Amino acid sequence: MSKLNERLTLIANLSVVAGVIFLATEMRQNTRAIRAQTRDAVTAKQMEYLGWLATSPELAAALGQSETTKYDSLTSEARLHLIGYTIGQLREGENSFYQYENGLFGEEELGTRSWAWRYNLIDNPTSIAYRRVWETYREGFTPRFRAEIDRIVADAEGGAAPR
Repeated sequence: MSKLNERLTLIANLSVVAGVIFLATEMRQNTRAIRAQTRDAVTAKQMEYLGWLATSPELAAALGQSETTKYDSLTSEARLHLIGYTIGQLREGENSFYQYENGLFGEEELGTRSWAWRYNLIDNPTSIAYRRVWETYREGFTPRFRAEIDRIVADAEGGAAPR
């Protein structure tokens, strides 16, 4: 009887080990699937922003005006279009940064988004308006995302390379 108990215990222990290995494999596959779904959702949001420009003559005109007109000189309608568009982009950026902090985006993925944030805030012809919206509404974003955007701006103003 003792031999039988030993064998049953061994089989039970091996079953537990096999179950743990199976569970770890499933978790890794689920993590990959979640990362893929997250990236797909973020890409869909970015495509939506491009769609806004393609389907909204008012937004396109507001962005065009912001290239040549001081922000304060824009019509209130143009400013509202810019505010909505810019906050939408920044909110997506905040979400991407959150995904990075939680391990769903890697450093490379964050780097492409940091480049876009820098471009919009510093290098884009509309960056003056974009920065003005950021400066006005920045308190509505998480502290860590604010710090990241502020770092990008400070690096650009100081001539340091972005992340």
